[in-house]
Amino acid sequence: MEQFNASIEIDKRLSEFDICGSMAYAKALEKAGILSKVEMEKIISGLEKVKLIKVERSPSKEVGHSIGFLYLGRYSEEENIQ
Repeated sequence: MEQFNASIEIDKRLSEFDICGSMAYAKALEKAGILSKVEMEKIISGLEKVKLIKVERSPSKEVGHSIGFLYLGRYSEEENIQ
């Protein structure tokens, strides 16, 4: 468990950048027609809430099912890079 939690301080510092990247990706998905404008706005709004409250909870509770598009696309893109 210690090894698993060893990077938690770094993760906390990177979280703001990850949230900003997720917001940008949501906008790109909307521009590409994968997300509707309403879905994109809901994702952005939820991510802004998570960014402001800085509480460890699931973004899907704040944003809803649309967050799945964001994660699916980002993880697929990361796999293509490696």
